Amino acid sequence: MTLKFVVALFGLYFCPTLLACRWANDWDGPLNFECGSDQFVSHIESDHRNDKEDRRYKMCCRQTPRYVKFETTRCHWTDYLNNYDEFLTFTCGNSGYINGFKSIHSNHHEDRKWKIRCCTVQGLYLPSHEFTFTGWTNNWDGHQDFTTQHNHITAGVWSEHSNHHEDRRWNYLVCRPSRSTLTNILQRQNDTSLYVEQN
Repeated sequence: MTLKFVVALFGLYFCPTLLACRWANDWDGPLNFECGSDQFVSHIESDHRNDKEDRRYKMCCRQTPRYVKFETTRCHWTDYLNNYDEFLTFTCGNSGYINGFKSIHSNHHEDRKWKIRCCTVQGLYLPSHEFTFTGWTNNWDGHQDFTTQHNHITAGVWSEHSNHHEDRRWNYLVCRPSRSTLTNILQRQNDTSLYVEQN
């Protein structure tokens, strides 16, 4: 086994490949980004322009664990989850993962309203004790660069808007998944409305 081959294997295991990366919106324009149903949104990068008072978002996908049965994947879009200038707090629940984002921009409010696409799949369980927040991934008017850590899945968001900065900052809820068992499935029925309050 050559050193080059070992390095390649190390990279595949510890640095999962980001898939389908692209800019999801233009300034002041609608945003629409969706991964394949067996993928989750694993990377979000954005920059703010003061003259536009908006952010342009680049998003990427990553494969969910290979052991799940994708023929049973179920996905749905939410309604708008926030009003302009207000908090956005959301988790997919039911061991669901974030698969896409949509948003529209208001020049009057200089903010966006957001929808999220969630997917659930047989064999994938997100235990509530494994949920953690990333902390703020950007400062007001600053660059954002968020990547879900290895062996975790993006499952929720917490976001707040500043009228002074006319900007929004983001905090993501991530989880280390596990395989579903009968016990997990029974417990998952009690996790469907999981919400972790952020101070």
